[in-house]
Amino acid sequence: RRYGLMACGVLAVATLVGLTVQAANAADLPVVQAIGEPVVRLLSTRLGLLWEARLACAFLLALLLWQMPARYLDWVGLPLSLTLLMAISLSSHAAAIPSGTWLAVLLDWLHQIAASAWVGGLFPFVLLLALARKHPDGARATPLAAALVPRFSTLAIVCVAVLAASGLFQSWLQVKAPQALATLYGYSLIVKLLLVAPMLALGAANLLVARPDLARAVATRGRGFIGSAPMVVRRLH
Repeated sequence: RRYGLMACGVLAVATLVGLTVQAANAADLPVVQAIGEPVVRLLSTRLGLLWEARLACAFLLALLLWQMPARYLDWVGLPLSLTLLMAISLSSHAAAIPSGTWLAVLLDWLHQIAASAWVGGLFPFVLLLALARKHPDGARATPLAAALVPRFSTLAIVCVAVLAASGLFQSWLQVKAPQALATLYGYSLIVKLLLVAPMLALGAANLLVARPDLARAVATRGRGFIGSAPMVVRRLH
């Protein structure tokens, strides 16, 4: 819950900053001068309503994390999070496509969901491993890691497939000629691909090396388990 509340705080601050920058661009003013009337003017537009929806989702998620019982949190928090991502997609490049807008927005939304599940899921994954490693003999860390890694690997594979398919389509929409790569959008796309490549390599290493090692460690649980299992979890972590 503390991790979630911190994430909601960062999300709210980033949303407010983004809203102010958007208002400054619309009014052709420096960012500092946009605080006040330009922001209020932007909030009265359709784009402003989407920014308000994003901010409202951040505050509602924080409220849920602070007060809601754990057994209901996933059922309410997940739809709210998906609504937040849809509000972002509705104000993205995809929403500006003159034809086939609904398909572009839908694929942008799926792209964001996949990125959130894969990259965002790494943070709680690391926290769980760190907590499990506090146990001195590795008796808890290894079974937990052995259960987490296959599940997260499956999730990551599905997410990468969705990211690749939706990303290729979005790239085709936004970058229809090689010359378009020499733009801010094109540069961002290249940097993103360069960042994804080593992540895929690390994911493949964990899938092909760490996962079998963990499975063997849990299966044997005999001599050498106490010595080898923590080493496997430490390497994964």
